[in-house]
Amino acid sequence: MKSPRWSPRERAERERFARVVDSGMPDDEFSDELAVVAALRRLGAETVPDQAAVERMATAEPAEAPRPRVGAAVVAVAVLLLAAVGIGVTVAGTAVPGQPLYPVKLATETVSIGLTFDDRARADRRLTLAASRLDELRRLGPADAEAFRTGFAEFDAAVRTGVRALTAVSTSTDGRPLASLRTWADRQAARLAAIGPFVPAGAASAHRASQELVSRAGQRALALSDRMACYRITSGWSDDLGALPAAGTCADSPPSVKPVAVR
Repeated sequence: MKSPRWSPRERAERERFARVVDSGMPDDEFSDELAVVAALRRLGAETVPDQAAVERMATAEPAEAPRPRVGAAVVAVAVLLLAAVGIGVTVAGTAVPGQPLYPVKLATETVSIGLTFDDRARADRRLTLAASRLDELRRLGPADAEAFRTGFAEFDAAVRTGVRALTAVSTSTDGRPLASLRTWADRQAARLAAIGPFVPAGAASAHRASQELVSRAGQRALALSDRMACYRITSGWSDDLGALPAAGTCADSPPSVKPVAVR
C-alpha cells in the first residue's frame, strides 16, 4: 500500500503537532487538537483493566464440559426397562407354582383383570384364570408338595373371587350366567379328579379342599338359579362365595300386608 504524499509544509506542521503532544505543553495554535487528544487519553485511562482483570483475560477459560443428555438417557433407560418387563412377562406366562417368575405371572393377570371394565367379562376372566391354575398343576409332574399346595391355594382364591363376581352379576340381572357357572364347576370337578393320582401326599388335603370348593360353587349356582323366579333371591347374607340364596317358600310378589285399622 502506497504511503500518502505530504507536501513539505504539511509534513512540517504534523511534526510540530507531534512535538507539542509529546511535550504536554499548551499551545494556542493546536488548542482544539490538544483538547481532543486529552479526551482520548482520559477515555483510555478509564478503560484500562486492572492487574487482576489482565490476569483473568490472560488465563484461558476451561472448556465447558458437555452436559449429559439427561432426557436421552432417561428415554434409553425407560426403553430398556420396558423391553425387560416385556420379556419378563412373556417368559412368566409359562411359569408354574414354585418357579421364580410365577408371582410375576399372577401380577400380570391381576393387571389384565383390572383393565377389563365390564362386570360380566371381569367375572368370566377370573374363572378362566382359575381354570388355568389346574393347567399349571398338570404341568408340575412329580413336583414337590409345596408347589402343589401353592397351586391349589391360587386356584381356590381365583374360584372364590370369580364365583362372587359372577353371582353378583347374575342376581342383579336375569340369572343366565348361573348356568355357565354350573357348567364350569362340573368341568373343574372332573379335572381335579383327573389330577388326583399325581398329587403328592403332602398336598392331598389341599386337593380335597379344592374339590369341596368347586362342589360348593356348583351348588351355589344351582340354588340361586332356583330362586331367580322368586321375589326374594338372596338372603341378604354372604360368605366366601358371595350372596347366599334366600330360604323359605318362593313367592313371585312381596307378601301382602293386612291393613291395620286406625282409630
